[in-house]
Amino acid sequence: MKRQAVLTMCVLGLVVGAWAGDDTASKIPAKEVIKKAPGEKFMLVNNYKTGYYQSVTKMDMAQDMNMGENAPPQKMSMQQVMTLGMEVSKPDKEGDRTIVMSYERITMKSMDENGNVLMDYDSDLPEEEQGGMAATMFAPMLKLKFKMIVDKKGDVVEVKGFNEMIGKVIEENPALAPALEGLRKSLTDESIAEMASQSSKYLPKTPVGIGDKWKTDDDMKIPFLGKTNIKMDMEMVAVNKTPAGRIATIDMSGKMTGDNSENPMIRKLDMEFKGQELYNVDTLNVDKLVMNMTMSMEGGTPGPGGKEMTFTVVSKMKIETTMKHFGKKPAKKSADADAKKPTTKPTEK
Repeated sequence: MKRQAVLTMCVLGLVVGAWAGDDTASKIPAKEVIKKAPGEKFMLVNNYKTGYYQSVTKMDMAQDMNMGENAPPQKMSMQQVMTLGMEVSKPDKEGDRTIVMSYERITMKSMDENGNVLMDYDSDLPEEEQGGMAATMFAPMLKLKFKMIVDKKGDVVEVKGFNEMIGKVIEENPALAPALEGLRKSLTDESIAEMASQSSKYLPKTPVGIGDKWKTDDDMKIPFLGKTNIKMDMEMVAVNKTPAGRIATIDMSGKMTGDNSENPMIRKLDMEFKGQELYNVDTLNVDKLVMNMTMSMEGGTPGPGGKEMTFTVVSKMKIETTMKHFGKKPAKKSADADAKKPTTKPTEK
C-alpha cells in the first residue's frame, strides 16, 4: 500500500511537471503589471527549442491515513524533488523533434507526526549510503533514458522507453514485482504520452487576453486509479513585462474524479486543485507552475482472516515545477543548483 502510494505521488508529480517550460517568471516584479488595451490577444502554444532543458519538480505533502476500525490514525509528511534532463533535437523534415529524457537526481524525505524520519533518500549520495525502499525503487530509474516525440505544434506524438524502464526496475528488484505489476500494466509508453499531452489540452484553442476565461473537460488514465476525469477553469488575470519577455499570469482551478477501474481497493477518489501558471507570450513557454492539491481516497484491503480492512487517506500537496533551457548541458554542479532538498515545511493540514 505504501509503495503504491509513493509511486502514485511520483506519477502525479510527472503529470504536473509536464506543464512547465523556461524558468524566467519567478523573478517578475508585481509592480510591472501591464494594463493592456481591450482586445489584445495572445495565442498560447507549446514551443520547444533545440538544446538541453532541466525540469525540477518539488512536492511537499502532508498525509492522514486511517487503517481499520480500531487502529490509530497515521500522519506522515513527505518532501520530494525530481530533476529531469531533456535533450531536444533539431526538427526533422516534418517538423517533429525528439526529446531524450532521463532522471538526473531524486531526493525524498518522509517523517511521522513526531518528526521521526521514515525515509531519507538522495540519489547523489554514494551507493553505500542509499539503502531502503526508495533506493530500491529509484536507482534503476536513474540509469535509463526514454524518448518523447513532439510535432511542430509542440503536441506529444509518442513516448518510447518507459515500459523498458519499469521492466528494468522489476528485473533488478524481483521483490518489488507484486507492488509494481499494476504500475507496469498501466504506466506504459502510451499512458505517459497521454499524460504528457495534457500540456497542450488545457491551452485555449483561440487567442486570449486579460480577463478571458476558458474551461477544459478531459479524460485521462492514471496508474493505480484507471480512468479519471479532469475539469479545469482558467483565466488570464495579468501580463507582466520582464527582461525575458511578457509573462501572462493564468489562474487555474479544477477537480479530478476517478472510476478506479484499475485498482479494486479504491472505492472513491476525489481531488481538488488550485494554482497559477506563468506563461511567456514572447517565447511561447510555460515558465513556472505552482499547484495546491487536496486528495481524498477511500477503499478496502484484505485483512487478517479474510476480513476487509477499510482505509481513508487525505493528502494535501503543493507541487511546483520550473524548467530552464541551456544551449548545451551544463556541468553537473551548475545543473543541479535548483535540485537541493526543500527546506520549507510540508503543507499543513
